[in-house]
Amino acid sequence: MASFTRTLKDFVAGESPTANNMDSLSKGVPGHEVSTTPTNGIIAVTTVMSVTATTLAGRLYRISADGNLEQSSASALERFAVSIKEGATTFVQRGFSNVTTLIHGYHVDAYVTSLSAGAHTFIVTVERTAGGGTVNHALVSSSPGYVTVEDLGPNA
Repeated sequence: MASFTRTLKDFVAGESPTANNMDSLSKGVPGHEVSTTPTNGIIAVTTVMSVTATTLAGRLYRISADGNLEQSSASALERFAVSIKEGATTFVQRGFSNVTTLIHGYHVDAYVTSLSAGAHTFIVTVERTAGGGTVNHALVSSSPGYVTVEDLGPNA
């Protein structure tokens, strides 16, 4: 796992942010998408959600994904993976097993310090890694999926 440091400006009562210390602050959420579109019958790597965010260089970002998995069979031998990627780069991959035919919520985070300034498109993928069944990315309006990009501050 990559290590990172974070330096934030501590403001005292009555002190106002200035142009010189504004870079010490979080820049908020440059990207957030909500999805209610399900994807069924997943076997191979399949993109299930995406978000585009404009980022700054030298910053720490948290990219998070939340959604629901539903296995096609009740076999305990099934294994699935949820990944957060940009292009060919995988920032994080989390494995799940024995999701069963009930809907199983997931949360995956990636902390990224290597982004350049500009627009970046991050994708969330789901794939079967073992077993013979399929998995559904089970999203509906009452239980949507989310992909969020958060600027956590400078990586210095």
